[in-house]
Parts: sequence; C-alpha cells; structure tokens
Amino acid sequence: MIALAALIAVQAQFEVNRLFSDHAVLQRGLVIPVFGTGQPGATVDIDLAGRAATAEVDTKGKWIARLVSVPEGGPYTLEVNGEPVARDVLVGEVWFASGQSNMNMPVSIVDDYALARARASKDIRFFQIPPTSPAAAQKNVKGRWIISDSDTVGRFSAVGFWFARRVYDELRCPIGIIQSAWGGTRVETWMSLESLESNRFSASTAKETRDALNLKPEELAAKYQQRIADAEARRTDPGFGPDRKEYRDFDFSDGGWESRTLPTSFEESLDRQFDGSIWYRKEFNFRESGVRSARIDLGVIANRIQLWVNGKPAALANTGAPALPRTVNAVFDIPREDLRFGRNVISMRIFNFAGPGGFFGETGDFKMTFAGSNDTVDLSGPWKYKIETELPPSDDFTFIPPGEKNAYAGAYNGMVAPVAPYGIRGFLWYQGENNVSKPDEYRSLFVDLIKDWRTTWSNGDLEFYFVQIAGYGRRLNEPRDSDAARLREAQESALAIKNTGMATALDLGEEFDIHPRRKLDVGYRLAMVALEKSYRKNQHSTGPTFDGLRTFSKSVTVRFRNNDGLYTLDGKPPSGFEVAGEDLKFYSATAALTGSNVTLQASQVDRPLYVRYAWADNPAVNLFNRYQLPALPFRTDKVAKQQ
Repeated sequence: MIALAALIAVQAQFEVNRLFSDHAVLQRGLVIPVFGTGQPGATVDIDLAGRAATAEVDTKGKWIARLVSVPEGGPYTLEVNGEPVARDVLVGEVWFASGQSNMNMPVSIVDDYALARARASKDIRFFQIPPTSPAAAQKNVKGRWIISDSDTVGRFSAVGFWFARRVYDELRCPIGIIQSAWGGTRVETWMSLESLESNRFSASTAKETRDALNLKPEELAAKYQQRIADAEARRTDPGFGPDRKEYRDFDFSDGGWESRTLPTSFEESLDRQFDGSIWYRKEFNFRESGVRSARIDLGVIANRIQLWVNGKPAALANTGAPALPRTVNAVFDIPREDLRFGRNVISMRIFNFAGPGGFFGETGDFKMTFAGSNDTVDLSGPWKYKIETELPPSDDFTFIPPGEKNAYAGAYNGMVAPVAPYGIRGFLWYQGENNVSKPDEYRSLFVDLIKDWRTTWSNGDLEFYFVQIAGYGRRLNEPRDSDAARLREAQESALAIKNTGMATALDLGEEFDIHPRRKLDVGYRLAMVALEKSYRKNQHSTGPTFDGLRTFSKSVTVRFRNNDGLYTLDGKPPSGFEVAGEDLKFYSATAALTGSNVTLQASQVDRPLYVRYAWADNPAVNLFNRYQLPALPFRTDKVAKQQ
C-alpha cells in the first residue's frame, strides 16, 4: 500500500510517455531519451540498468532525461523517482514503420502466416499506435508493446514483422517496431502543418487548415459541407446543350473537327491535364445481311460515356468484368435495326470530372463485332473530336476539417509528433497509392516529409527507407503513359537525399487488388537495404539500375548497374521495354539479353533514341539480378519532353 501510494504521488507530478512501458525496446548505441509531461518545476530521476539521469519539467509541462551508455540486451526495469514504470525492457534496434494500408496489413491475412507464427520471437516486439487525427500535436500516444509469439504475430504489420525477422537473423539483437500506419491515407496527413505551409503544392490548403483551427465547430461544419457540395456539383455532368445535340446525329458534318488517335487518355491526347467533356465521331461501313446484332467494345474508360450509332442511343452492357476505381468497361449492344447498309456513324461523348480521363485500354479493345458474322470492325485509330466543356483544374477536394481522417497534418499530430524524440535507428515507409493521381506533387511532398520527420527528431541524418509501390491494375501490352510509373519515379528521386534507400515492390503486385499479399518479399527487401546501409553488412539491396544507353542505326543498347548475374525470371527475352524515335512515340520493343546489357529494337522505329522500362501501372517484368531483385523502372525521354 505504501509503494502504491508513492507511485500515485509520483504520477500526480508527471507522466512518462507510454512508449516507456512493459516490454519496450530501446535503441542501442545512442543516448536514450526518456520523456513525458508533468507539473512545471517537478524533478524526475531516471534509472535503467544502473545508468541514471535527472530532468526538470519545463514551463510548457515537458521533461526529457537522457541515459548514456546503456548496455545492449536486458531485460531491464526502468525506474522513475525510485518506482518501476516499465519492466522487461530490452535494448536493441528500433524502427518507426509508417504509411498506409500496405504497411498496416497484418500478418494474419497475407501469405506466409504459418511461417510467421513459427518464426515469432520474444526478442521481436511491436508498439502499435491506433489511427488518430487530432487538430493539434499530441504529447503522448496510445498503445502498448507486444511480444511476438505464435498467438500475437498475426496482428502485426506483415512488412514490419518480416523486416524485423530478417534483421534479427543477421544481428541477433532485440528488434522493436513502432507501427504507426493508417490505410487510405495521403502523404499530406503525415506531414506537419509547418512543412505543408512551406510547400508550393500544399501551402494554400495548409493555410485553410490553419485558419479552420480558429473556427467554431458549427462554422467548420458549414464550411466542410459547402466543400462537399462543391465537389458533388463537379461530379454532376451538366449534359450537353441544345446546340450540341446535332453532334450525335447521323447527318452532322464534322469536317471542321480535328482528329485524335484512340484509344488514349485525355492527358496523352491533349498533352495536359483535362477535366470536362469531349465528343468523338467515327464512320464505318456495314454490308452484312445475316447479322442479328452488334457489340461495340471500347475497353476501360473514365468517367462517363454516352454513345450513339446513327443518332440512336446505345446502352452500356453489363459484362461482369471488373473495373478499376472511377472507371467503367465500355461495352455496348447495338440492335440490328440501328445499323444501316453502307455508311454508319458512331458518336460518343466522354465526361471526366477529376484525375485522368478518357480511354485506358489497348488497340485490340477498340472493336465492333457482330452476332451472325465473323467480321470485325477495327475502331482504333483516328476519330474526329471536339472539346465541348472544360472544367477548371480540380483540387481533388484537399481540404478536410482538422480532426478528420486525411486532414492536413492529422496523422502527424497524433501518430508521429508524440513519438519523438524516442530513440530509433530510422524510418520505414510504405505509402503512395493514395497520391498516385498527382505524382509531380508527390515528388516534392515526399522530400519534404523526409526532412520534416528528421527535423521532428532533431536529427537530419536519420535513415529513411521506403517501398516503391507495387504494380496494380489491368496489364496492358501497348505503351501508355502512367501516373503510377510517374509516382515510382518520384519516389526514386528521393534517393538523392542522404541516408535514404528504396526497396521496390514493382513485381509483387496484383491486377485487381491494390493490397498484394507477398509481404515477406517486401519486408526482406527493406531489411536488405537496412543491412547494407545501416549495419554495413555485405548485402546487395538494389536490382539492376539504368546506367546509360548507346544508340545504333536500328537498335539501342541499355547498360545497367547492379547487373551481377543478370537474367530473366522465366527464361524468356526481357519484357517491359519500349523505344521511341525523335517523335517520342513509344512502341513495345523486342529485347535481347547480351551479358550485362539489353539490346532493343522495334520495327516501327527506324532509329530508336529513347527507352522506357516498366512504364505502366502494372508492368509485366522479368529482368532480375543474381540477388533475385527486379530491375528498377526508368525512362530516358523526360529531358527530351521538357525541352
């Protein structure tokens, strides 16, 4: 009773951050900060493994004590003012693992769950921070340290666990993972408001967020509802006016319209971001007598499509085929009576309210087939087109009220700031899918996030290792620009910052699931980066990386770094390569592996000058080095396009 009364009296004066609790893992080899809150002026005495330190609560109610030369291992008991506050404390390696759902996916629902249960260890421990998005930076976190065993390991981040297990196998020291991840989050919610205010892409919304902190709850609710109404209004297609009805008519003369090649996205066709509506028209000849009906297949489109044949409206057919978010499989059934003998006209109108719009299928998707005939009309190629309405650029509804999920700085306030300055070796990051529609912005924001977190820990050199996002989406055989490829490029550009490293999941993706299950591979690849860069082990953590090219009259040869034992996983020629000439129009390339190089050519390109590799949402790739690491995606046409 006396000891309990003394502990209650101590707790009345101060509180230790919950990270310092039973089963904690503390960072070895560093001065260990122990911190918390309390009454200004109170004295806090810390003792761990015979090392002592003293701190005084400052005028803001914070205190921090620093322990020096704490020996690796344990278990130890952390005492504060003579009372135990954390038992079974180990000293080893600690990593902060963050991001969205692919970092948060638990061991229990991905591949290798049984193996993970067998490989759990009392020396691998997790502290899981629950999702939270407060309006202001917090001083403490919720959660507790959990020892991994066959019963608990299923709850942990699969990437985090397999990273920890691989590092533990090499170092044989305690490993602690602070799991601070939240599915469906954007990078902006993980950054401090100060950092967001200094970035040109986020400054406006960051200011709006800061201003909202001063609003009354009812004022904030009204403001948010107005933004929702504005976003919904943008999604609503206003339809075409009376003067444009003739665009769908059989007899309309489109001789003054320009031509565009389909299938292609609005952005590729117009070479700029485009939201709004566009009309297309195309003629075809029909002379079959035994046809019962027809079907028009235009592949995947975003967002809304209306189609007429000879002025008669056609309805979308329900094919049961899966479609990606904000897209539809554009398949139409055409009655025989809507077809004419001889000249026919297809008219269609596409409306897109945000993000990439238009057609995302392949040439082979664009066709017309007939019931009662084996003939096929190829609908790919030139179509007449006319822009009907162009919407102002969308901000993707970035303002979210403080306190809500994905609010600017929300996750930072509740899941990052209160962890600092807990001693860690570095950061593990797996995020990007929710920012894929704006890769150029991500390039800038991601760099600022790395700097922001290092500033939060007052350590500009903390290691930051991240996962390049996996392939996802329909696998195409024809070259097509890709926001996902651009985001991977944006991620890779962060390697220019000191003490960063990247593990790619490019080859581990799934076509219709943005949450691939092969998390052991991701965790191990991240661990290889850490073992090579942080622990100076003899590891090879990077796949074949573009190192230049040499052009010839009919071909081009690509050189790679990290090319030891270059091979293809399936024994076939390398896949995923594209080449272009001076016109920058890319075609799939025939590739030949010649030692450490890959030689490329395409019949459509007389003199190839530019190369792209794995430049797709979900590329088919097979080029690896002897360490079973895939070649990294790249393009050489970026500078040419900028010029």
